[in-house]
Amino acid sequence: MTVAPRFRIVNDKFRERFDSLPDKLRAHIYRVRDVGLDLAARHGMDEERAELAILGHDVARAAKKDEILRLADHFGMTTLDIEQRAPVTLHGPVGAELLLHEDGLDDEEILAAVRWHTTGHHSLTPLGLLVFIADKLEPRKIKSYPYQRELQHIANQSLSQAVLEFLCREAALRMQSRRPVHPASVSAINALLLADEADRPRRPRKSVAVVSVREGREEIHGNRFDPKRGGPHPQQRGPGCC
Repeated sequence: MTVAPRFRIVNDKFRERFDSLPDKLRAHIYRVRDVGLDLAARHGMDEERAELAILGHDVARAAKKDEILRLADHFGMTTLDIEQRAPVTLHGPVGAELLLHEDGLDDEEILAAVRWHTTGHHSLTPLGLLVFIADKLEPRKIKSYPYQRELQHIANQSLSQAVLEFLCREAALRMQSRRPVHPASVSAINALLLADEADRPRRPRKSVAVVSVREGREEIHGNRFDPKRGGPHPQQRGPGCC
């Protein structure tokens, strides 16, 4: 594994912040970087921008809970109850603010990828999807996500489908154990489901079956029903019915 950035870090302030991170955290970031650059190459994405976003994604991860909450307040961020109870969910948003206001990184797409890499968000671009899923595919997270191999296979084909798979699995697990799901994760799931639905080829609409009785004869509007000759039963529900 390479233990240095492959591309130029944007400026000295960012480099100083990154170099000051704990060794174990930087090692994690490099493993995520290796996963992310492989995915970027597979999907024809800008590898330099992918690396920059990944190097920045955990710049606030080592901060303690009180420090995370203090920084969130310092940057005027509105925090939710779920974030107050689990400040670790704020390390992405706080990290993005640090990179913007203290390190001079003003690329909004990269900042958004950093901001939402923990929870996901409905506004994520392909770069944001890549950073999110690369973080979850970090090899040493296999114990947390035992379905990692399946997730990797999906990510090789589609970043959005891999993120959707991960979020749905984790949201289901949280709800089964009566734990809250972050609203940003819910918004991401809904956005990805709607996008997936829109991408599916539409089937031709079939005529709606409406049963009526006229002069002792049973018929279906659009498809005449003749009990003697057979045909669709009036009480059968077609595709899409509940």
